[in-house]
Amino acid sequence: MDYRDRSHNITFLDALTRIMQLAMVTLRKVHKLSEMVINSMLDLIMGEALVYSGLSHRQTPQLEGE
Repeated sequence: MDYRDRSHNITFLDALTRIMQLAMVTLRKVHKLSEMVINSMLDLIMGEALVYSGLSHRQTPQLEGE
């Protein structure tokens, strides 16, 4: 292995490290967004369950197609 090969490998490893760092940042953003969506869905479902069971006095909004 000569100097040029080692230099090429370091460049490849640097690029791979940067790609993996970007992937981790993106995964963290996706995780946060997914968590927000799931929490919103659970809030809506639990609210509707309370209305359906008569434990809440708010009216059920009409859903599309009803």
